[in-house]
Amino acid sequence: MAVRNVPADSRAYEALATQVYSPVKDLIHSTEAIKQGIAAGADPFPLYQSLALAAQSAGNLSVAEIAQEQALQIRPNDADGIARLARIFMAEYKFGEASSHFQRVTEINPDSAPAFFDLANAQASAFQFYAAEQSFRRAIRLQPDNQWYRQRYSEFQKRLGSAGTPSELSYQDHAEG
Repeated sequence: MAVRNVPADSRAYEALATQVYSPVKDLIHSTEAIKQGIAAGADPFPLYQSLALAAQSAGNLSVAEIAQEQALQIRPNDADGIARLARIFMAEYKFGEASSHFQRVTEINPDSAPAFFDLANAQASAFQFYAAEQSFRRAIRLQPDNQWYRQRYSEFQKRLGSAGTPSELSYQDHAEG
């Protein structure tokens, strides 16, 4: 396997990893393409992100997590990269870690409704009900016409049902506060 045209251009290696090898779940060759790109001097940030995507596609979440963390070592405040890692944590059922990473995304992009929506879902999964309610509300305030956000918030409220209000149910928010 060799990329000969523009060896320092990360796009060719990204394409090999995500469009050629990833659909057939060939993580070994995806990894080799990424290593070759880094050795050729291509920007490692998108390469590690491509490897994370290929690993997710292959069902190897631990490799995806490691690759995305390597990308974030290069650009630690990249909101998209942080959100990608948070989604990997969600897939691994690491809801507390996902929640803290989505929280970072909202700090970087305080006017991003999708960031608050993702945060709300992670918080709800981590049993941080009061915080989840606040995050759902913030997402809806930022995008009041988004019916998907309204529907998910309504479902969240129904799941809580008669168990109590979110402020009564949340114990982590006050303990971490």
